[in-house]
Amino acid sequence: MKIKLNKKEYEVNKLPLGEYAQLLEKLDELPEEISTFNESEILKFLPRLLGRFYPKLIEILSLASGIDKNVLSNEMGLAEATEVIKAIFKVNDFALVKKNIAELSGKKTKTG
Repeated sequence: MKIKLNKKEYEVNKLPLGEYAQLLEKLDELPEEISTFNESEILKFLPRLLGRFYPKLIEILSLASGIDKNVLSNEMGLAEATEVIKAIFKVNDFALVKKNIAELSGKKTKTG
């Protein structure tokens, strides 16, 4: 998914499983209640999260979006950060992943 930020275009792609695994490791470094936030909660609390977890959030956003950490830190503001987060959620369809996991975990396995 292409997004335009500060007159530059960036491509945010779906995470391959290996990079998704790295992202999960980084999310584990955040307090548990934050790592389970959905898109709207992240966007709602982003200003406070940046204040408390700035280096980790920049690292997570960079890993998930493919945008260099220096670009995120030095060239983008809060509005651009929200666009990056929206793109990450859209291309990776985390809502579908969560739904599928919930459905699978709720099903009983058949024996025999």
